[in-house]
Amino acid sequence: MIPLFSIFIILISKLSNKNPFISLFLYFLISLYPYSLQAQPVSFKECHNCAESEVNCSSCKIKMDFLFFKIPIVDMGIIFPCWPPVISRDSMTVIEGIAKHPSVTDGDLPLYHYTTDFTFHLYPDKEYQHLVPYYILSEDRKGGHKGDTLSKQNIHVEWESGLAGGNDGNICAELNRQGKSCGFSSAGHERGDVIWNWPTEGDWTHVEGLYVWDRGHQPAKTEIHPARVMVTRRKLPDRIEVNGTKKFATRIDIFANGDGNPFYNNRKITASYTHRVKMSAKDYVFKVKHILPKPSANAVLKYKVENRKGNSFFGNIKYQTESGESPGIVINVPWHSENVNDTAILAQTVYLYWDEGNGTAENFKVNTYKVTLNNLKINKFTDFMNKCEFRMFLEVGGSYIFYNDFVPVKDILNEGFGKTHKSNWEINKEFYVYVPQDSSFRISADGREVDGSDKIFGHIIDPDRVCDRNLVADVKRTLFTPKVLLGGCETDGMGDIRKFYKPADIGSGLVYEDIPSNGGWHTDYCPCSGYSEKDYFRLRLKIEKVD
Repeated sequence: MIPLFSIFIILISKLSNKNPFISLFLYFLISLYPYSLQAQPVSFKECHNCAESEVNCSSCKIKMDFLFFKIPIVDMGIIFPCWPPVISRDSMTVIEGIAKHPSVTDGDLPLYHYTTDFTFHLYPDKEYQHLVPYYILSEDRKGGHKGDTLSKQNIHVEWESGLAGGNDGNICAELNRQGKSCGFSSAGHERGDVIWNWPTEGDWTHVEGLYVWDRGHQPAKTEIHPARVMVTRRKLPDRIEVNGTKKFATRIDIFANGDGNPFYNNRKITASYTHRVKMSAKDYVFKVKHILPKPSANAVLKYKVENRKGNSFFGNIKYQTESGESPGIVINVPWHSENVNDTAILAQTVYLYWDEGNGTAENFKVNTYKVTLNNLKINKFTDFMNKCEFRMFLEVGGSYIFYNDFVPVKDILNEGFGKTHKSNWEINKEFYVYVPQDSSFRISADGREVDGSDKIFGHIIDPDRVCDRNLVADVKRTLFTPKVLLGGCETDGMGDIRKFYKPADIGSGLVYEDIPSNGGWHTDYCPCSGYSEKDYFRLRLKIEKVD
């Protein structure tokens, strides 16, 4: 229920459209609101309202025309500051729910990133729904009507990917050109590895991280940015071997790392805008439910642990299975109580299984499919004078790959698929997925063709700087340069593929697919830049049922 005080604020906001002084009065009232940014305790049950993100913020309109590039007047005030914390910079907020629409973004503001983000929407479980904010203003900053309703019923989660950043001056360039991660949400990744820890559509995920307002996309919404703990229970079972017997198991991927983005990390070399991440501020405890039915009343729930590449957490993690009405496992990560270093990385998979038979009830059917990604065809080349610089992430049922890794060249971002006129590209990568009869799995592809804006990733500007002449000059000097403007301006999206397969769709035979990418109309501030992202590329694959 919206408090009476908020209803009063809404009524005032209706009048603010006609009188700017009433707007100022409105913001003053919000600053006194008992659930405001300043007064909000760490443990709370009330929703926040979007107007809180504007406390102590102001507009900063500037004109950035350059030669024949006519850029409209923009309000830099919505990204300075861009991500003010809802509680505090040292707080850590927990949220659990179902992941939707996970992907690597096809473009981010390079002033704030070394690499593009891995992101997803988290639809929160009931006890975390208060983290979703509501609108109390009738208009956004551009005058568009937003109403006085709840925002989208999800929390956006962002964590820098650590891959595909190859431009000069970027601290990630040397490793990324070799196909290695430079940290963040892919820490430990080496060339050709499957990215194992990113959730896919429908996975249940426990996330901990910094709870902020995203002011860059008005009206502002709350999000976790960056995350620092990501525990993913896969919606699909996995298959493991225990004492020579193959069993189906619940797969739980645990990834924790204080390396969030340029502004929140524990790297050796830091800048004045870097905030240290106190991973050791607490012990991390979470319960994960088992997804497979019990074979018999006598079956015992057990677990198996696998350390992943990059793991450097050597504390004594405690695992306690529970086999009652809600079977599962409680995992206690003693980061604080055992004084584990803040720079440690926890990269681990826990498999939860019943000790009888194949690990599930006899009448619970699980289908096994082999998915072969055969090849990729590029249908459009948006750079007419130069070779196109492609980056592509592919995924089958929660297993992600960075396709550039698999082309046999030395520099994967400046050779091969990373710089080409070639249309047809072989993949020939196999994946196995285990799908219950009433479930499904996703195949996805996300790509981008690098243009001018990618040339300045990692040239960081503090998002908390005061918006004044010096800041405007620095933004112009970094973002609106000949390197960017003559290099194609914004990076080009390639569209994406999102397709789901159910056992009923596949049947007992083979399925061959030739899937075109989908997308809208791409434009940026460079002239003659418009094109449709539909059918930019095609993914050819084969799905076959395995006994």
